[in-house]
Amino acid sequence: MSTIALAPLMCFSHPNGVHSVLKYPSVTCGTPDHTVMLVAGLLLLLLGVLGFLALCTYAVVVVPTWSSTGKGERVQAFRFLLGRFRLDSWWFGVALLARGPLMSLPIALATDYPPIQIMAVMLIFLLFLVMETRAWPWKVPLLNVLGSFTGLCITILVASNALHIGTVEGAMKQFADVLGTATMGLLGTVICLLLVMTSSALVYQAALGGQNELCMFNLQRVPPAVLVSATLHNTASQLAQLERLEVTRSVGRLAVYDINLLLSAMALIASEVTFDQSSPQFRRRILWVLGNMFFVV
Repeated sequence: MSTIALAPLMCFSHPNGVHSVLKYPSVTCGTPDHTVMLVAGLLLLLLGVLGFLALCTYAVVVVPTWSSTGKGERVQAFRFLLGRFRLDSWWFGVALLARGPLMSLPIALATDYPPIQIMAVMLIFLLFLVMETRAWPWKVPLLNVLGSFTGLCITILVASNALHIGTVEGAMKQFADVLGTATMGLLGTVICLLLVMTSSALVYQAALGGQNELCMFNLQRVPPAVLVSATLHNTASQLAQLERLEVTRSVGRLAVYDINLLLSAMALIASEVTFDQSSPQFRRRILWVLGNMFFVV
């Protein structure tokens, strides 16, 4: 739908200076026919693409509130958007919906400049590849692996198209120079940040992955230990009041990743909170820690 809506904006130039619609070369840009197509395309873009995307974004924002207040019918209405993803990555459906318009946008904005199109498409694919590998959103583990591998392959294919572009001159050469300078600047910034973090680890002893380190290193604000312990104690009290059969049924409805998160939490509690050395989770936790220590060494 986004490709159809943006089609009237994709005007390419002829040697005589006339511009035509890329998908319909017989339609000259700026003519009454093109104006009608442009109005229809913008209406479709605003109502059909951006409107639907805004509605889904709103739903993703308020779905946690709906779930906590018992408004299950509203959550079910957006099951098509949420049902395929893990509970902690429920928002990924909006990212997938936004990818389509973003992929069509470079062709509309830079129809006469294939290098800019290639760089923009590569940037979009890399951004979503990073998001997918970071969130690991799909409920089925194999889908996460295949999705990431597919994104990598598509990025390589898009990059290989740059080999078919001829000699870059004029405005394209200036764009390439600016892009190269900006990329080197970003790499230099990243290196400087790494040097700052390394220096902070030597001077500021808390900058080693603990709760007391700087927020810029944790990429988040860690809640106070008092609040976490109170929440953990309340959860344990509520869990102790449940029947074993009820707990078994609830655990049986969990997905694969949720089971893994629960096992990891149990191992963490057994090794760091209750210090239950007889627990199998405790032994697995110790082996995992020792394995990481040997890996670092």
